[in-house]
Amino acid sequence: LISKNVNQLVFSFLDKALITDIEQIIKSQSSSKILTKRGEKGDVFKIKLYPFRTSTKENENNLGCLLLIVNIKEKIELEEKMIRAEKLSSISILSAGVAHEVNNPLSSIMANVQSLMEEETDETKTTSLKWIEQETFRIGEIVGRLLDFASSNPPNDTSSDVNQVVQQTTQLMQYSLRKDIIIDTQLAIDLPPAKISTDELKQIVINLLSNALGACKEKGQITINTIYSLSTKMITITIDDNGEGISEDIKPHIFDPFFTTKEKGVGTGLGLSIIYGIVNKYQGNIRVKSDLGVGTQFKVEIPKNGP
Repeated sequence: LISKNVNQLVFSFLDKALITDIEQIIKSQSSSKILTKRGEKGDVFKIKLYPFRTSTKENENNLGCLLLIVNIKEKIELEEKMIRAEKLSSISILSAGVAHEVNNPLSSIMANVQSLMEEETDETKTTSLKWIEQETFRIGEIVGRLLDFASSNPPNDTSSDVNQVVQQTTQLMQYSLRKDIIIDTQLAIDLPPAKISTDELKQIVINLLSNALGACKEKGQITINTIYSLSTKMITITIDDNGEGISEDIKPHIFDPFFTTKEKGVGTGLGLSIIYGIVNKYQGNIRVKSDLGVGTQFKVEIPKNGP
């Protein structure tokens, strides 16, 4: 870098605007400036520009600009994680409130329907009442899922076979696969059980796999990999696709509740936020890497069940 002109420097975040700022500080020795620039692979740099002046035998007044460059990617990710957790907490509180409010009239409806069914002699009316009872039960199940989502404490007896869940899910998804999409599974042998309920793990895999299928256009390739780390005692599920990818401006928001890039009426924007909530409930991690036009990778880490 010594003796090079600022225009000859090559950094992913070095653009014309930054070069102009540097040149202005060198010429005018104006006050310092702080900028934030995004680099490659999700890096975020805080750049501080300071004017300085030196003296040498050849030149008593050398003017310069000091650049202090700090990669704050981890700090930004932590802040985004905290903001996301706050949003999920708000959604959880709302879900719990809605569930409790719905439960009261739902119990009254169920009691009255069952009472009418015992007294009714008309077969046609009895059939209608059975349909009402069935749909009321279904509403009750939805309310139960809302309460589960609102709960931040995992049950004590949760355990699941990760490879089995992945195999069952991929077999289920085979029916909806297009001919030009291939799902390749690379599952580690002798994985320990994961500390997560089977239903919740299925929800995670189905959602991520569905997103991967939706992202693939032509000649799609999806790879699902499982592995266990002895050092971290974490089971990792990795889902890679060669789909359209996620742009850098969208990536920080994909786990936000109600955020979706799908057409109106197609997605609710709750899928990834619910997954994020489930993973955090079990002290796990979820990470995403994506390159626009190349593909996306989701990596989910779940603690093993037991010591």
